[in-house]
Amino acid sequence: MAAHTVDIDALIDRQNIWRVAVWVLLWAAATMAADGYDLLSISYVAPRVIEQWGLTRASFGPVFSAANLSSMLGGLAAGVLADRIGRRRTLVLASCLLGVSTLGTALAHSLTSLILWRTIAGVGLGAVPPIAIVLANEFAPARLRSTFVAVMYLGNALGATLAGVGAGALIPLHGWQVVFLIGGIAPLIAGAGVFAFVPESLRFLTVRRPDSLELRGVAQRLAGAELLPAGAVFVAREAHPGRAALSLLFVDGRWRTTLLLWAAYFTSGVTLYSVINWEPTFLEDLGITPSHAALIASLTSLAGWCGGMVITRFMDRFGLRAMVLPPLIGVPLVAGLGYLGGDAEVLITVVSLLAGAAFAGGHTAIHAAAALLYPTATRGSGVAMGLIATRLAGVIAPTAIGMIYGDAGGARVALWVAAAPLIIVSVCFVGLDRLSRQCRARLTAASLSAESP
Repeated sequence: MAAHTVDIDALIDRQNIWRVAVWVLLWAAATMAADGYDLLSISYVAPRVIEQWGLTRASFGPVFSAANLSSMLGGLAAGVLADRIGRRRTLVLASCLLGVSTLGTALAHSLTSLILWRTIAGVGLGAVPPIAIVLANEFAPARLRSTFVAVMYLGNALGATLAGVGAGALIPLHGWQVVFLIGGIAPLIAGAGVFAFVPESLRFLTVRRPDSLELRGVAQRLAGAELLPAGAVFVAREAHPGRAALSLLFVDGRWRTTLLLWAAYFTSGVTLYSVINWEPTFLEDLGITPSHAALIASLTSLAGWCGGMVITRFMDRFGLRAMVLPPLIGVPLVAGLGYLGGDAEVLITVVSLLAGAAFAGGHTAIHAAAALLYPTATRGSGVAMGLIATRLAGVIAPTAIGMIYGDAGGARVALWVAAAPLIIVSVCFVGLDRLSRQCRARLTAASLSAESP
């Protein structure tokens, strides 16, 4: 008697999302909140450390770049581990590493030790986002995958917002170290939550461990009252590729998609890291008080999440072409900040928030696009490699902007340099949309040909 076959893609699509998927989403968002807090906390601390230690802006730039450099290693390692040992275990390990190293950052007493701790923290910073993105994506029904990634990024935005609010309120009372004490505890709690409450990805188990007992348990949790037959064989529409996940980024004509996606990640990352690292300092030089500068910068991240929600909803409906316009809108908004100042605090706030919705929201949408463009077997590596391209931009951009900004009257030029790469992001998505439609057309033609007598 033939074994009963269970299509796990159909099972995921018809699940009650409140039973498992939403809880996975919430814990993934918690790890992203801790990541977002730690990523931006150094930006809010920077003005105080520069002042207390008698540093120049140019000398502090490598502190920003150090974490981004090591995060490339973290992202690469996380992608490989996630495609081998699983998404859940990798996310737990990354969160714990981030927590321990952030606690260590609070002990820094010199520029050298600060760079060292930020380098270690960067490994965790690079590892958490791609795996959280993949985990949320693989539990989401097809109709909600982009939206799930955007909702998960609310955690990242809230973490960044809390870092700004906390820095503004706590640093004057307790010193800058308290920011990192809080930032170290949070990822440890989030990692423990993932370990205790989040199951392994059903797609991963089906593709990589089709004979495991864990697979049936996770499938039954998604099925709920629908009792799966004993001895059922679980199948996915994507078969195990039998080759290294990284190599799959370039086979079957996928190399063009991969290169365009990397270019979009990198150029978007130049703007993202230029602004998020230096915005509090920019705002203070425009005449904003330190506490208000930290608050505005943190709200910019929240505005980015709002923008990402809007863009990804359009992406779910209209495809990748929904990402063509937002980066172009961001160019004049980011560059325009350099022309404001004086008593225009309300205008500065509005422009900062709109700019965040465009460039940071667009960057969130790139993550969602990456998760859509790659199959299960290589999705972890695909998203991780894209984030490595972003972190590479994070290595180069903060130091370069610090050097430009350090020159007399360099703020306007620095902001134009930060804004211009968004044009390339838009061009990349014109190409990605075209490739995606060509791919769908080929699949449709192949399906019709197979159905023909």
